[in-house]
Amino acid sequence: MVVKIICGKSIKGALHYNENKVEKGTAILILASRFAMDADDLSVGQKLERFNKLISRNPKIKTNCLHLSLNFAREEQLSLNTLRHIAGDYMRRIGFGDQPYLVYLHKDAAHQHLHIISTNIAKSGKAISFHNLARDKSEPARKDIEKLFNLVVAQGRQHNNGLLVILEPVYYGKNETKAAISNIVREVAETYKYTSLQEFDALLKQFNVTIDRGSAGSITRQRGGLLYSIVDADGNKIGVPVKASDIYTKPVLSTLKKKMEVNKVTGLAQRAILFRVLNKTLARSSIQQPVKVLENLGIKVRVLTGTAGQVEDVFFIDNQKKSILSADTNGFNPATLHQQLWSAQQVVLSGPQPVIDFSFTEQKTMAFTAALFSQLTEETYDFGNQPAPVDRKKKKKKRRKP
Repeated sequence: MVVKIICGKSIKGALHYNENKVEKGTAILILASRFAMDADDLSVGQKLERFNKLISRNPKIKTNCLHLSLNFAREEQLSLNTLRHIAGDYMRRIGFGDQPYLVYLHKDAAHQHLHIISTNIAKSGKAISFHNLARDKSEPARKDIEKLFNLVVAQGRQHNNGLLVILEPVYYGKNETKAAISNIVREVAETYKYTSLQEFDALLKQFNVTIDRGSAGSITRQRGGLLYSIVDADGNKIGVPVKASDIYTKPVLSTLKKKMEVNKVTGLAQRAILFRVLNKTLARSSIQQPVKVLENLGIKVRVLTGTAGQVEDVFFIDNQKKSILSADTNGFNPATLHQQLWSAQQVVLSGPQPVIDFSFTEQKTMAFTAALFSQLTEETYDFGNQPAPVDRKKKKKKRRKP
């Protein structure tokens, strides 16, 4: 079982995201805990009102929405009753058993997965802390539930076994366009370590999705918005594009830029591994094309070409480690590298080797650490909006000596 947690600021947005799925027939509400009514009898307004009543008890807490998903292996097809028990047990173990929550079963992917919505504002008005929720509570809960319900274990499984690979290429006409694009974009934006918009686009194109910033002078480009479209086998856009602002997590340009800055630090080790593997592959004596060697190692190679057909960049993608390396930004000549990758002859590298700078000066480290801290606190946990602790201890007054 794989668990994904989002701590957000809009309970309404999370609710409508799931209710829209229900309306389209791609999800069903299977459990409404602590709503004093059966799930089938609740209107959307009643669900939202229940959450808002609790949220109003502590308006100072802005990050007040818990939206998480429980993902099961493809070979697991669990009954609704079992899924309800798993959801209830998980919420109890992470400290949200006494909170109202809604459990939706989504049917828009090859594997079963649940979405659960709740709030961290308790009846007393006190906020349940989101700090280290994934590490301290969710991980132990996941492991215990896997044993209790005899589920496929997430930790230690191979990447190609069907549990962690929840993304599949989108094909126009076979998938519901907006839902399919949204699933791909949200997953890639949140989990991969891209550092540029070009890298992000290369990752999306694995799943037949691409980015469009809008035409020059358009409102979309002026406001920093993005459009996401399905592409065919030749890379041509087809179907109606989806606005970034219409996707639940709002992957607009400003949001992606913040994520890229964080990824420059958190993805450093993975990029270093890719770089070393690439250099060793190019330097080895083999009658096999280097690109084939890389593919056998699980590294995908994608080429970015210009309008005239020239090679502008080459990307190396490790889907297991969720990382990507750009040739152009790491000292390689893309055109020369492209030729070497598809050459079946022994490659002899002459002259200075491309060198990637994986060392950080103190100033760089401080800058990136600050960006990472800002991302984690403001975007995820929003500690700044929590009330400051009150010191209730009274200071003793000193008596004057006579």
